[in-house]
Amino acid sequence: MNVKEVLGIVNRNGSTGVTEDTLGTLFAAGFDSLEKLCGASLEDLAAVCGIGKSTAAAVFEGLTETAARGIPGLAGERLAALALWH
Repeated sequence: MNVKEVLGIVNRNGSTGVTEDTLGTLFAAGFDSLEKLCGASLEDLAAVCGIGKSTAAAVFEGLTETAARGIPGLAGERLAALALWH
């Protein structure tokens, strides 16, 4: 998946305030897949230069809301971990 595809998933249920630039920053820092984003902790994401705790939380909020409806291609254990994170 690329940045635009992940952005579509994060914002699938309405705008979370997460932008393409935000996800580009996370991708450049090594969180370059949906699975890596879902597997990261809030602290991991917030530690990326330019990403604060509220932005990291917005990414997870968007993923969590979408996870509740199902994310095609995301492994069940990652989905469960994402649901527990929130």
